Amino acid sequence: MVGPSSFEADRDITSGDHLCALYDTELEHRALITPYIRGGLDAGQRVLYIFDDHTPETIGGYLRDDGVDVDACVAKGGLIFRSAVDVFLADGEFDSGAAMSFIRAEASRAAADGYSALRVTEEMTWILRLPPGSSEVLEYGSALNRFVPNVNLMVLCQYPRERFEASRLLNVLTRHPAVIVGDEVYDNFYYVPAFGTEGQGPADTLRSWFANLAERKRADAQFRQEHRFIEAVLDTIGALVIVLGIDGRIRRFNRFCEQATGWTFGEVRNRVFWDFLVPEDEREGVRRAFADLRAGHFPSHYENHWVRRNGEKLLVQWSNTAIVDDNGAVEYIVGTGIDVSDQRWAEEQLARRDQSPQ
Repeated sequence: MVGPSSFEADRDITSGDHLCALYDTELEHRALITPYIRGGLDAGQRVLYIFDDHTPETIGGYLRDDGVDVDACVAKGGLIFRSAVDVFLADGEFDSGAAMSFIRAEASRAAADGYSALRVTEEMTWILRLPPGSSEVLEYGSALNRFVPNVNLMVLCQYPRERFEASRLLNVLTRHPAVIVGDEVYDNFYYVPAFGTEGQGPADTLRSWFANLAERKRADAQFRQEHRFIEAVLDTIGALVIVLGIDGRIRRFNRFCEQATGWTFGEVRNRVFWDFLVPEDEREGVRRAFADLRAGHFPSHYENHWVRRNGEKLLVQWSNTAIVDDNGAVEYIVGTGIDVSDQRWAEEQLARRDQSPQ
């Protein structure tokens, strides 16, 4: 089985994607390629593996270890292996037009054969041999960017980082809208559409870039507005709201918290909350409750005292939850609390009155 990885091919890659993968080790390569291929097979897609640095036997071994019946997949046509030399250098040199014709034909054939999509991955180490025409590889990448989004197709280009010079990888990044580094998938803001794509000249491309700049500015303004809205909600809600990192340090401390404790957010930012807000005799229990939340046991409810700046205590009834990342790992703990000090005092007074002799 493939070791733990945050990369999930069925969720992170979809039809219309053209990505490059930059990996350092064979273990990373295995952890990347196995779910990529299996995700396609499980989804009823045809997988086309264009190999160069690895043999079909090696890739097949990855899949067999993951429980895939490789021989059956190959026999049915769901998994196809083709040599990069046969695909890209059939005439002894690389031709971007011929390469695109091959991809178009394979996408049409997969659709005609009843597959929901064609999932391609290409080992790009053949470029290192500097065959004639290899300078057209960037144009091939641009052509894929024009074609892939319009059909049921996804293409993953593989680059072992230790084999390629950094200058070449920089060029690679400019031609791929998304990139996988290790086991993380990123939207690639270093991607630059080539001049003259889709019939555009430099002037048309320049205008479209200006439009993209305006759209980026609009998106940033919208993000800031949404951030201010969230801040306003947190500061006007009639409850204590505290946001904590997984180390227990304070990331957000709303205005109600400031008013209840006498501490400002600026004074408590990045401090471990139990070091000064929780009475010493309650800290161990609070730390255990926090560890449970960090381990994924949420939502939860808890009651403990907070210590005001002046040393007075208030009793807080907490409802706790967590914010997780795309892989389900806890990133932040969010506590929403109500000061129940007066309520508990009233309950104790009522209990004493009921217990007193009549």
